[in-house]
Amino acid sequence: MTPAFPNITPSRGSRAGVEARVLKAQFGDGYAQRAPDGLNHLTKTYEFELRAAPAADLNTVLNFLVARGGREPFTFQPQGYAAAVKWVCERWSEPEWISPTHGSLSATFIRDFSL
Repeated sequence: MTPAFPNITPSRGSRAGVEARVLKAQFGDGYAQRAPDGLNHLTKTYEFELRAAPAADLNTVLNFLVARGGREPFTFQPQGYAAAVKWVCERWSEPEWISPTHGSLSATFIRDFSL
């Protein structure tokens, strides 16, 4: 069973994005031909941010991401999504401490289509 991301609300400013993967053949006369790279060629991303969050929340998120190791998917429901979907996180920041009890971190979630 796929684990669920901890129930910690991201900060305002967390946002979704899309990157299109395309195969491109560039010809000498300036003409280019493009085709989608696979069935799921639109890669959805989510920039998760925690700003001025309590140390307990930062440690919970950090420990969860480290335990997945950038390879194991998890479920998460960003605001605006009708249901939770699978994501993988290969990149995140170390916490930036703004006080002994509060800090910030960011992580990039990539939509996962594995079974």
